[in-house]
Amino acid sequence: MCYFEIFLSLFAILNLESMNLMESGILSELKYRQKRIAQLKTWIFASSNDADKLLAPLLTRFTVIHLKPYTKEEFVEIAVNVLNRDEGIEKDVAKFIMY
Repeated sequence: MCYFEIFLSLFAILNLESMNLMESGILSELKYRQKRIAQLKTWIFASSNDADKLLAPLLTRFTVIHLKPYTKEEFVEIAVNVLNRDEGIEKDVAKFIMY
C-alpha cells in the first residue's frame, strides 16, 4: 500500500468519525484493545464561498445561510476600523490607503 492510499484510508476514517460526531455528539477513540468514548455537546461551523461544490451528504448536516456581499462603503468602513484597531493607523490615513 502506498502512502497516498494510506492517506486516503485515514482521511475516510476521520471523515466518518467527524460525521458521527456531528450526528450523535459521540466521539470515540480506538486503540489496541482499548476503546474510549466521550459524549460531547458540539457546535460545528463551516464556511464556503460556493456551497454548490460541497457534497450533498455534508450539506444535509448544516443549515446553509446565504449572506449578501459587502458594498464598497461597508468594506472600506470595516477595513478602516481594522487598520485603526489592529495596526494603530489613524482613520483618515487608513481611509486614504483604501482609496
